[in-house]
Amino acid sequence: AAPAPGDAPPAAAPGDAGPKGKGKGQKTKHKKLCADFAAITPTDPDAVNLMRFYGVPETLVGRLMKRADSRGDKLFLLSEEAWALLRAKSSTTVRAVYTGLRIFAKFDGAHVAESCEWRLAHEGLPTIYPLLTRRVLQVPKDLMIKLVDERHLSLDDAPGLDLTGLRKPGATSDADLEIGGVCCHLQSGPHVLVACMLTKHKRTLQIYTDKAECEAIKASLEYTVLERIKASADDAAEDAGDGKGTDAAADADGGAAEGAGAGKGTDAAADDGPAADKPDEAMPPA
Repeated sequence: AAPAPGDAPPAAAPGDAGPKGKGKGQKTKHKKLCADFAAITPTDPDAVNLMRFYGVPETLVGRLMKRADSRGDKLFLLSEEAWALLRAKSSTTVRAVYTGLRIFAKFDGAHVAESCEWRLAHEGLPTIYPLLTRRVLQVPKDLMIKLVDERHLSLDDAPGLDLTGLRKPGATSDADLEIGGVCCHLQSGPHVLVACMLTKHKRTLQIYTDKAECEAIKASLEYTVLERIKASADDAAEDAGDGKGTDAAADADGGAAEGAGAGKGTDAAADDGPAADKPDEAMPPA
């Protein structure tokens, strides 16, 4: 029977399910918006190694992320807004397949560096280059062409390079170099950056840049913009000269032909002249 007005509703029996939905005042549980990428903190071993080896600032390392799964072999640099978004809390979640700009990548098994297992990613060099205080090598044009063409360069065949940024911590001699990632920068001319690794084998720089990109760099260095402009100007001048010479030759040929034609006509007229002066020969009798 329905309770009388003013009576309290009957208490629910133990085990009875209450009304569906969240009760009034119950808080919604929030979790990380995206669990596919994890941020690294400046105190992480990877971050500490990167700051020591490449001399990058803590502000950069604090905006790096890597995949949270076992494929965390790449470090991506995110803007402050994107970094904050992926670390935000929400009642819903999103999946992220790719984010940020790849700055570092782990060396493969055949070229594991003893000092730092992270190498520089070529596509991230323009962004990170101004922040590098170590592991930068200024390379003259001729050696840069040799490097991108042969995809390796022995430091023993490149005297005169300043190897200070590649030395081991505390070392004072170029004989004590630290193997690992290197950013090669063109010493003068166009802003060219190449990702490399310094190996133990004969102190050799090995390219970690795509082959097609190396070919494009080589072409740009061998045939610079100024040389192209000069070549275009020379071609235009040559074409103009050839055209003028052709026109002059055509005029000369035309004049000669006209003169020849005029002379021939005069000769023909001269031949007709005497014939006209001759009396008509008598017609033979019928």
